[in-house]
Amino acid sequence: MLGLWLLTTLFWWGFAFYPTEILSTEWLDAARNACFGTLENGLPDTYGWMILILGPLSFLIALFVVWKTELFSELQTLSAKPSGFAIVSISIVLIVIEGSWIAGKVVAGIRIETFDFRSGIITELPNDYPRTELPAPEFSLVDQNGDSIRLQKFQKENKLVLLSFAFAHCQSVCPSLVAQLKEAVASLDPDRVALLIVTLDPRRDTPSSLPNLADRWNIPKNGHLLSGSVHDVEKVIRSYNVPFTRDDRSGDIDHPALIYLIDRRGKIAFTFNNAPPKWIVEAFHRLEPTDGF
Repeated sequence: MLGLWLLTTLFWWGFAFYPTEILSTEWLDAARNACFGTLENGLPDTYGWMILILGPLSFLIALFVVWKTELFSELQTLSAKPSGFAIVSISIVLIVIEGSWIAGKVVAGIRIETFDFRSGIITELPNDYPRTELPAPEFSLVDQNGDSIRLQKFQKENKLVLLSFAFAHCQSVCPSLVAQLKEAVASLDPDRVALLIVTLDPRRDTPSSLPNLADRWNIPKNGHLLSGSVHDVEKVIRSYNVPFTRDDRSGDIDHPALIYLIDRRGKIAFTFNNAPPKWIVEAFHRLEPTDGF
C-alpha cells in the first residue's frame, strides 16, 4: 500500500507538471486544467495545489493510522535486505528526480509571475503617431464557437477590429498581451469593436481546443480566438508580416507583441508593438472623424 501511494503520488504530480512544450494533446490539456486549474504562468491554481498536497497527504496519514505498526515493521525488514535496500534507494532517487524537475517548473512559473511583460509606456499616444492605409489581408479561420470568421463579416457589421497574435502555451509576453487587449476593449463599445486573436501555434491550438482556451483567457463576448489548419494559419501570420521562429524540439515560439487596428474600410489604420491599453483606446478615438466611432 505504501508503494502504491508512492507511485500514485509520483504520477499525480507528474501529470500536473507534465512538459506541455514537448507532450501536448487536447484531451490531456483539458484534463489537467479540469483537475488542477492552470494559471497564466503555467502553474496550478489554489484549488490545484490543495488537491496535489492534501490528496496524497491524507492518504498517507490514513495508512499510518490504520497500519502504523505493520508499516514500520515492514520498512525495517525491507531495509535489512539487499533487494529491499535497492527498492528504497530507487524510490528515493525517483522522488529526488521528480522533485527537482517540479521545483524547476515552479521557479520558472514564479519568475514569469513576477516579471512584468506589460508595456511600460506611461506617456500618451504621440500626436504624430503614424496612421497607415494598408489593406488588411483577408482570411478565413475558425473561432472558439466553431464559426468561420472573415474580416468582411465585421466590415458588414460596421465594426472596428483589434487584431493580434498569441498562443496558449506561451508563458512570456502572451498573457500580458491578452490582458492589455482585454483591458482596452473593455473601455470601448462592444457593439462597435471586435477583438481577434490568431494563434501562432496551430499545431497545438487546434479549433477544438479553442473553447477551453477562451475560458482560460476569459475572452469577452466580442472576442474571437482563431485557428485552422497549419497552412491556413501560417499564411495569415505571414500576410501580416508577423516575425516568428518556432523551436521544433520544444514547440516554443518567439514573436513580438504586434497589434493591428483595422478600420471599417478594411484598412490597417494603426500598428503597435506591445502598446499600453490607453494607446489602443486613443487610437480608436482618433478614427472618429472618418469612422464615426
